[in-house]
Amino acid sequence: MRTILTKDFLEQRMYLLILVCVAVISLLTAAYFKNLDSGIALLILFVLEGPLFVFLTANHQISSEVNANTWQFISSLPISPFKLWVSKFLFTLIYCTVLYAVYILLALITGVELSDLLSFVWQNLGVAVGIPVVILSLGFFTTMMPQGFTMAVLVVLIPVLWGIFSNDLTLVSINYGFATVLLTLVLLTSSFIVFKTDIAMNSSLRGVKSLVVLFLGIVFACFVWGMVDYAADSNIAVNIKGDYSWVPLEDGKKILWELESEVNSWDVIQRKTNYTETTKQDLSLSSLRKIFYKPSNNSHLVMHDLETNGVKVLGDRFSLLAPSKSDNGGNFARIFSGINRFGFYRGLNLAIIDNSGKKLLTLPDELFIFSDDFSFVSENQFAYVEEIKTTTGTNTHLYLYDSENGLKTFYSSDGDFGFASFAIANSYKKNESPDVYAVGVSDRFMGKTILISAKDRTRKVLDIKPFAKMELCGADFILFDEGRWDKNTGNRQQKLVIAKFDGTIMQLGDYGKNVMPIGVSAQGAIIALVSDEDTGYEYEINKIIKIDSATGLAKDLLVFDKPCYASVALSKSGNSAVVYRRFYSGEANTRMINYSFINLQTDEVKMIENLNGMYTKGKFYAVGDDGFLAENYDKNDNGGIFEYDAVSGTAKCKLEYTQITTALRKGGLLK
Repeated sequence: MRTILTKDFLEQRMYLLILVCVAVISLLTAAYFKNLDSGIALLILFVLEGPLFVFLTANHQISSEVNANTWQFISSLPISPFKLWVSKFLFTLIYCTVLYAVYILLALITGVELSDLLSFVWQNLGVAVGIPVVILSLGFFTTMMPQGFTMAVLVVLIPVLWGIFSNDLTLVSINYGFATVLLTLVLLTSSFIVFKTDIAMNSSLRGVKSLVVLFLGIVFACFVWGMVDYAADSNIAVNIKGDYSWVPLEDGKKILWELESEVNSWDVIQRKTNYTETTKQDLSLSSLRKIFYKPSNNSHLVMHDLETNGVKVLGDRFSLLAPSKSDNGGNFARIFSGINRFGFYRGLNLAIIDNSGKKLLTLPDELFIFSDDFSFVSENQFAYVEEIKTTTGTNTHLYLYDSENGLKTFYSSDGDFGFASFAIANSYKKNESPDVYAVGVSDRFMGKTILISAKDRTRKVLDIKPFAKMELCGADFILFDEGRWDKNTGNRQQKLVIAKFDGTIMQLGDYGKNVMPIGVSAQGAIIALVSDEDTGYEYEINKIIKIDSATGLAKDLLVFDKPCYASVALSKSGNSAVVYRRFYSGEANTRMINYSFINLQTDEVKMIENLNGMYTKGKFYAVGDDGFLAENYDKNDNGGIFEYDAVSGTAKCKLEYTQITTALRKGGLLK
């Protein structure tokens, strides 16, 4: 074996020198055109030239001997086939290692920091070491093949690899360590099988046999990859103490949880938290480390039936909740469903599921960015906007889905109407479904806002500036903000206007520097938070008011003694509201928390004493007519999901944390 290694070194040392010279000339050329820096050096050495030269070196080992008619002599030496195969592979490995060592030296000369280079390699062995090893193994396999067959293999593999890695999320989420071990074993085993069956390399079927062995090896690798992917998807061990979220369904009879679990080191998919970094034109090691390092946790959707206490997993291990500002505890939930194709992560699909976990339809991905393009209308209805780009422009479609009639288009763009948004008008009459209006402009009514009803297709003309900010919608009016941005302060100067559907317009008064509308009561009153600060928002609230939509008169519902954080949610009936307030009090500046109900019919305020001092995580979900669900916990992390009843003025724990963990443990999901 030592003799063969020495022979190969003496024959190929000049070839190594040529490869090094090519690298040096490439760097000098980049320097001549003043384009050489550490990033360009890394690109030239380890992306463009390194993989190519590794493949050519490995492919050269036996094929060159066969072409030079020296292989028959070497194969006749008194050495076992295994030792002969090992000696050739060992020389290839040493040769390529020396080549990469020279590349590292050249990279250091061009300004790459040694500590950064070593850190990147150590943290990303699958990428920095795995890819060259797989390329070396492939090259060593193809060195057994006759001329022409190597090119045939590359012609087949390159489009396949391009199809896999053309997706940025796939590129950064593959478990390169596992892939390296699997592919290297398959390629080297296939190489030895071909070598053992034709040591003399003179069979007329050598190329065909090589392709058959390679095909079987790839099939085996795909089978193992798929089995590991299936095992990872089935191996769920969620952590309730981690980052999680939830939404209620069926008015709180079911809870849809988003729970996290750690990524198994052997999982073929290692999703990364920093995949967006791939869009940046940055070739530095720090950027690459962000791309390929620090995998994110897996996420799972779990349907929890509170009546039976049963749990079931929905979708794959990448599924997420996509909460909407209009979540209403009804029969639908918006989710992200993972796209996992043959063990390759391709991203997320925005979708709607019903209360049984069945996926109803997939939504356009743009709705994740433009959240105003989607809204739950009622417990059994939702609406969304889809814009389809064509060669002549953009076609806008407004869809309405309900449980009885399915998905229907109730508006499509035309030349007479320019779509801007849509509004949901809840009826004052109980058990009457809301109406949905397309909001936009028309060429026939310049300078005005047009509404198109989903129920009867009638049009309403409002004397409101086109594309004014729509704050909220009542049964027979829309509240607009026609204010403009102040260039000096950088804040929006509010100008609240009520536009009645009968065409009348009412300018509202000045109730405070910043009025934040929350919703509309059953009596048609506008409920709003008021701050005396231009940029206070929810952290500088002074009071809660209600504005009569008929007269524009405001009434104080709850006035705070000092500015504080406040959050308000209205019930489905519109007769009640719940208030969460957080503030500091006393000389010690102690944090205080209290809760209260507001009867929007009588304006009575009732404190919820048993929740004082407990924190709220997330938001309040309206369930039933005058009920709410929220997650509350104390300073010792005791608590759970609480059910609020505005009629009785009480709040009690519906689902304790211990009950949640018990249900998950019973379902075999708890870590």
